[in-house]
Amino acid sequence: MSLHEHPTGGVAAVNSSVAHPARVCNAWLGGRDTYTADQEAAEPAAATNLQIVPAVRADRAFLGWAVRELAGKAGIRRFLGIGTGIPTGADGGAAPLGGRIRAPESATSTTTRSSSPTPAR
Repeated sequence: MSLHEHPTGGVAAVNSSVAHPARVCNAWLGGRDTYTADQEAAEPAAATNLQIVPAVRADRAFLGWAVRELAGKAGIRRFLGIGTGIPTGADGGAAPLGGRIRAPESATSTTTRSSSPTPAR
């Protein structure tokens, strides 16, 4: 196990020898926050189910589309991201999308399994 800084300021124990579903998904999205165990789980799963990586990427594309539509057309400026706290893929998930997409004044609150809601920076 290794210790990592937690977004709420504490330190969290992470068992890097066991794959975590969020980090496996992150590997399929091209994210950098994975361990060997996550890669070892991601590769055979993707080889066995050829639709899983395109499906995960389509899900992320939908998230981007939904945030663009809500921020750009509907004028929504507050978003709630619910997840594990792992930045996923190149776009970083919902938190930074609102600010990059026609709404720099957008704010995203995030919550993870082990934290209370915290505002995005």
